[in-house]
Amino acid sequence: MKVGYTSAVQVWEHEWIDQDDISRRWGVNFGVFAEFFDYHNISLITGLDYFPKGMGYEVEVTDEGGFPDGTRTNYSLYHYLSVPILAKYTVERELASPYILLGPRISYFISYAEGDHFNMGIEDMWTDMVLELTMGVGVEKKLFSGRTLLIEFMYSHEPFWQYEAYNCMTEENFRVKNNTWCISAGMGF
Repeated sequence: MKVGYTSAVQVWEHEWIDQDDISRRWGVNFGVFAEFFDYHNISLITGLDYFPKGMGYEVEVTDEGGFPDGTRTNYSLYHYLSVPILAKYTVERELASPYILLGPRISYFISYAEGDHFNMGIEDMWTDMVLELTMGVGVEKKLFSGRTLLIEFMYSHEPFWQYEAYNCMTEENFRVKNNTWCISAGMGF
C-alpha cells in the first residue's frame, strides 16, 4: 500500500490560455502495488493508483463597477485511476536499499469535480485513457517482520495530448496534457 502527496499541472495549448497564469494543483494519491520476480536486483511493479490532477488558473476579479480588483486562482480537479507497469532496479544495501523506477503508466480519466471547482467545459470530450511515461527514485528498508517500508519520488508525463482539437475556421490548435510529481510512503507485505 502507498499513500502520497501529488503536485499536478496541465499544459493547455490554446491562444487564450496564458501559461503564466497556470499553477500546480496539490492533492493526495493512494494505491496498492505488487512486485514480481527479482532477477539480479531487477523486478517488475504494477498496481492500481488513484491520482487527482488538474491545475490552478489565475483570473482577474472585478468589483461591482466592473473595474479590476485583483486576482484569484481557481482550481480544477480531475480524477484518474492509474495502472503502472514499472521496471525497478534496486541496489541492495544492509541499512536501506535505493532503487530507480521506469516505465509506462496507463491512466483512466474517471470524472471531474464540479461546484466549487473550475472547469473548462471540454472535459466530457477528453480521451478516457492516456499513456504516461513514469520515472522515479526511492529507498526501501526491509523489516524483521518481513515487511518493507518505502519512500519514493516519481514524475509522470503524458507524451501525447489527452484532448486535441483543430478549429479549421480559426486555424487554432487546442490541446491538453498532464504532468504529475508525487512523493509517496508505503509498506510492502
